[in-house]
Amino acid sequence: MFPAAVHQPFSQSNFAERNHAASGLALRIMNNPASAPLRYFFAGLAATSLHLLRVRSAATRVTIMCGIVGYVGRAHATPILLDGLRRLEYRGYDSAGLAVINGGKLDTRKCAGRIAALAKLVRKQPVAGSLGISHTRWATHGKVNDENAHPHFDASGKLALVHNGVIENYQSLKDELVRTCDTTFRSDTDTEVLAHLIGKLYDDSCASTVDVAGKKTRLFEAVCTALRQVIGTYGIALVHADVPDFMIGARRGSPLVLGVGNGENFLASDVSAIVAYTRDAVYLNDFDMVAAGPDKFEISSLAGDITEHPVSKVEFTAEDIGKGDYPHYMLKEIFEQPNTVRDAMRPSQPRGMHGKAGRVEHGAAAVA
Repeated sequence: MFPAAVHQPFSQSNFAERNHAASGLALRIMNNPASAPLRYFFAGLAATSLHLLRVRSAATRVTIMCGIVGYVGRAHATPILLDGLRRLEYRGYDSAGLAVINGGKLDTRKCAGRIAALAKLVRKQPVAGSLGISHTRWATHGKVNDENAHPHFDASGKLALVHNGVIENYQSLKDELVRTCDTTFRSDTDTEVLAHLIGKLYDDSCASTVDVAGKKTRLFEAVCTALRQVIGTYGIALVHADVPDFMIGARRGSPLVLGVGNGENFLASDVSAIVAYTRDAVYLNDFDMVAAGPDKFEISSLAGDITEHPVSKVEFTAEDIGKGDYPHYMLKEIFEQPNTVRDAMRPSQPRGMHGKAGRVEHGAAAVA
């Protein structure tokens, strides 16, 4: 039905290519008599996709396009973090990085450019550990360079943070930190300010705390206190070298999902990043916070309220979200539209009915 010219290969799937693909496909469909029954339908979808891509603001792009992947478990974290970022690569980004904790030491690798460049850097300078976070950045604050790439760190260098969204009051928060003699900022980003704020609150509270359980509680409380001062949007994941086998996530206006595994847990900005490793997922709501170790997780609201979240069964596989035989994702999505419409019109169970639901604890006891 469709002309063979549609399947010309592309060098990489980025915004420019997808805009070109949408425009070109619309023209080919409109000019092909054999595709008359669907040509207007597909042309409209292509035009709509093109329009939506062009009108997104910078803040919306950073909320939707940046990628987060976190892992805590018993496996080697680095391959999982890189694989998750690759599955989010179609969203668009300008830099990538990861941080892994092993034996109380925090190692990071990050660079401007493609995920392939990050993978090459990791091959030259390997990092080991079973706890880590990773990120793909779409620049909003600061230039595209290695220093502005995520993860970002607190003044001690022991806390690593990745962030989607925009901290609107970052300058006033930074000014206050500078007044308290914190002047070790290395980037131009709003994210680094949040990392420094959390780190300062944690360090101040841990002056007399030495046990790991106490440090978990203090770190969780420091994140809560910091986020209550934030104006803006965020999806975050963070780890600390003092607290092994423990990561924290939170969201407000930027998606974040918890992947529940067997002896391992994941954080991601989109479930497609982790579906190859688990199909059990908890979709966090705005103002939710999650504390996760290898064998358990607990969720609370920023206000400290008790919450319950269903553990949903993801209804697609890693193969479903791949490009398949198509050269790029935009073309695949356009050709999948008929089946997508048919599936949407079929009766189905509400999300969450396919999985299990459990009570989710909250507060300091949750992270002890």
